[in-house]
Amino acid sequence: NTSFLTFLDRASTMAELGVPVVPLPAAHKDPPPKGFPTLATTDMAVINGWLVPNGKPAIATLDSNCACVAKPDGFWFLDMDNMQVVSAQIESETGHKLQEIMTMVVRSSGEKRHLYFKQNDASRALTNFDYDAPDGAELFSVRGNNKYVVSPYSVHPDTGNEYEITNDANIIEAPVWLTDWLKIAKRSNSERKEKLVADESAKIYEGGRDDFMF
Repeated sequence: NTSFLTFLDRASTMAELGVPVVPLPAAHKDPPPKGFPTLATTDMAVINGWLVPNGKPAIATLDSNCACVAKPDGFWFLDMDNMQVVSAQIESETGHKLQEIMTMVVRSSGEKRHLYFKQNDASRALTNFDYDAPDGAELFSVRGNNKYVVSPYSVHPDTGNEYEITNDANIIEAPVWLTDWLKIAKRSNSERKEKLVADESAKIYEGGRDDFMF
């Protein structure tokens, strides 16, 4: 499906909510402009200026996609690669459902979702991390500091459909039970990766069995 919305429509939708944005190539997820964390803004005068060369190459066109950028003093994003699997895990371990959180949710494609949250001390402590399944497939990522997600109404590079707002709610702080669970998930994922690296490096060299066992 071809979108009739422009980059300015996409950018203004999020800038009005206070979410800093930068342009992306048309119908693509990346790359963002060089130095995008510093470039990200909610100022529509600046955003409009990205379309006007002014002696320099324009960094956006009217069909550009848009990215929302996480900032420690602003917003962060929970990027779910498999909403169904992660929701089931969270419910079994906390008794809560992700679907009970009344914040903005955007569908990228299939079971993939972006949950938008306001920052607080607990979310700032999470910063950025990826959480993987035992087989190594990424299940979700926390994007809390100078990371981005593709904005609503941008065009998905694979499906050609728009990133759709599925829960058009005010952006709120994440509930304590969620940030507590994410803190534990971050630690366990880090420990699992460290163990994997240790296992891969723990090769017994020829004649070195006794040293290794010791």
